[in-house]
Amino acid sequence: MKKFVTVLCLLMSLVLMFGVTACSVPKTSGENANTAILSEETLSVDARSVDTNSIPKLRPYRDYNTNYMVFRNFEQWGPDFQTIRIGDEFGKISRHSGYGYGASQENFVAFGDYSMKVQPLDNPMLYFPLYSKLFSYDYTDLSNVEYITMWVYNDTDEYQTIEVGLLTTIVDAINADIAVGETTRLDPRAWTKVNYYLELNYLSISANVTDTPGLFIKFGTEGLNLRYLRNAPTLYIDEIVFNYRNSPATIPDLLKLDKGEILSFDKLYQRYVCTAAPCKIMCTSQFSVVRAADYGLDATSGEYVLRVINPPGEKTNDTWPGIIIPENIMRATEMQGVSKDDLARYYVEFDIYNANTVTVRAYPEFFSKGGANWKAWGIDTKPKQWNTFSLSFEEITFQRTGNPGPMKIRFGEFIGNEDREFFIDSVRIVRK
Repeated sequence: MKKFVTVLCLLMSLVLMFGVTACSVPKTSGENANTAILSEETLSVDARSVDTNSIPKLRPYRDYNTNYMVFRNFEQWGPDFQTIRIGDEFGKISRHSGYGYGASQENFVAFGDYSMKVQPLDNPMLYFPLYSKLFSYDYTDLSNVEYITMWVYNDTDEYQTIEVGLLTTIVDAINADIAVGETTRLDPRAWTKVNYYLELNYLSISANVTDTPGLFIKFGTEGLNLRYLRNAPTLYIDEIVFNYRNSPATIPDLLKLDKGEILSFDKLYQRYVCTAAPCKIMCTSQFSVVRAADYGLDATSGEYVLRVINPPGEKTNDTWPGIIIPENIMRATEMQGVSKDDLARYYVEFDIYNANTVTVRAYPEFFSKGGANWKAWGIDTKPKQWNTFSLSFEEITFQRTGNPGPMKIRFGEFIGNEDREFFIDSVRIVRK
């Protein structure tokens, strides 16, 4: 199971209370749960693989858009630190003071007096909710944000990486689904200005940029099996800024679905829709849209299918690979237009080809909006053939079909030396 760590509880805020309407769920910030940080003392990485004297030393500067907002500057505990969400095995986050450093020393603060010190281990993602009732803010509409800026100091002698992106769903205080972000390389012993541009043509497919639940930051230590803070890199983050567009943006409507279609994988935009379900990096699903004939298969509809490769993991270590069909897609389908009286006549179906030599159980999961009300079903996929999953709206229940959230297809834990290969086609709604 999970690695044993000594933890302290991060000071958390009060349980939030939200209003609910018939076709929506409250915005979720995860402010009602404890979040763990490690309590060991910090030790920086001592590798000496890069000649840091050859790295130009960039000094932080402000060149933001005319219209901008400082989202976090870490000068105060709340909301800057109090709303941060991390999971088990993350590592440690602390508030760093720039006082007490000599004029010739780096004080690890870009602006002001404080920054956020981060020592990431093997589960290196944190996120900031974009909505908080406790602190009375709502920044979930990012449609007019052109890009997000932050300054990051890499206090190691090695290159590090940081990925910045948007959440699509906050499931709870620890678990969240993400859209693919942008990765930036961090020079050693230097400040790096990290810019994350919100490409609406892409994001509008997999995320709802007018109702974005959070901003995530992910560090490049996942899969390195780091267990102790003495092995963790040390980084400092300061001044996260939202840079707004000079004029309102037009959000493209790229989601064109045929009758009954959820995903056929034959439309160009559907190559960029699915994301990997959260899993240990060792077993995270790899997937791509491919021509079925190139793999000796007949697609069940059209020409293209989703090819999924699942690497082996650790049987008892939370290794459940899979894919996510984002909430944005599910809400664009006919699903929520079906009345309670007609639930028994409608079904969600998809076809899955098991290219392996053994029967493998897959687990379709359904949610209501915001990742609430999870429930999973199972299908035994027989080897070397297409298998069809079919589940009535009545079984899924109106709670989920009338207000749909994301859909996931996960696969059971397995160990060994070989990957497992599957093909998925024609995720659809059928009236019978």
